[in-house]
Amino acid sequence: MGALNRLLSHVVIAGVAVPPLWLWRPYVAGLVGVSLYAHVLADLVSTTRRSVVVDRGDPTES
Repeated sequence: MGALNRLLSHVVIAGVAVPPLWLWRPYVAGLVGVSLYAHVLADLVSTTRRSVVVDRGDPTES
C-alpha cells in the first residue's frame, strides 16, 4: 500500500468515526481525532524523510 493510500484511509476513518462519536461521547471523539491527526502527521513526516535524497559524489574525486 502506498503512502497516499495509507493517508487517505486515515482521513476516511477520521471522517467516518469522529462525527458519530462526537454525538455519543465528545471526549472520545476528541481523542480519536487527535490520535488520527498525529498519526497522519507522523506518516507525512516519515514519507517526506524517505523521499529526500542527497546526492553526494565521492569525496576522493575532485
